[in-house]
Amino acid sequence: MTVQVTTELIIAELRALPAQDRLLGLYGLGIDGCESGDSEQVRAVLDELIASLDFSYGDIAEAFQQLYAYCLTQCGRGALDSVAFVFTDLRATLLRATEAAQISEAAGA
Repeated sequence: MTVQVTTELIIAELRALPAQDRLLGLYGLGIDGCESGDSEQVRAVLDELIASLDFSYGDIAEAFQQLYAYCLTQCGRGALDSVAFVFTDLRATLLRATEAAQISEAAGA
């Protein structure tokens, strides 16, 4: 089995998860691709992230599209360290937001 097929299978499995877990998984897979120098894996993750954007959220979705497009450009240039920085920051931000939501829910219960 090739690396690309494995990446596609992982992405397919991530699609079945709730949005938050799917994003965390995609960001993690993207970081792994950056660390291993696998630009095809990184590109597949970015394509999935772009395809999953919900444009009913307007400006927010457009901002993410621009950020992911920037990452695609950087990936094409071989600047995977820049893409890894973005993925790492997005994953950390999502984790912080998740923790804050859980704390808020627990306090309200």
